[in-house]
Amino acid sequence: MKGVVKNLTTGRYFESGQMLNHDCLFHKKIIPQQIVAFTTVNVLYFDRETFRSILDQFPDISEDMARIIDEKEAYLVNKKFLEATIVNDDIKTQFIEMYN
Repeated sequence: MKGVVKNLTTGRYFESGQMLNHDCLFHKKIIPQQIVAFTTVNVLYFDRETFRSILDQFPDISEDMARIIDEKEAYLVNKKFLEATIVNDDIKTQFIEMYN
């Protein structure tokens, strides 16, 4: 990807070279985010079958991607738990920053 893109769901900005929604393609999930381009954007698009075919040719990259995605999902689950259970905003912020 080249250009400036923002995930409206998370508020995160993406920079040139980053992959979008690879975790959804990897785990065959529906893409839940709303993403908007703020500049002209060049995108390299792979359908799910092509993406999986590429990963099948590079099992070490596939394993690394699976690990990274699993760690990200675990982080998000923990973050949601902390946000839901800790009512003091200062303590909540400290916990979230500690696990970032």
